[in-house]
Amino acid sequence: MAFVQLEGLGSEKGEFVFDWDQVNEQRPEWNARWNRSIER
Repeated sequence: MAFVQLEGLGSEKGEFVFDWDQVNEQRPEWNARWNRSIER
């Protein structure tokens, strides 16, 4: 998962913090999937 939901910070909706190391690790796969869907 590329983000973590934080609880108990006073926000009723919850807070999300991106794990940028995880995002950057998965970016090539996401880009390839996006490009395949666009090419159709």
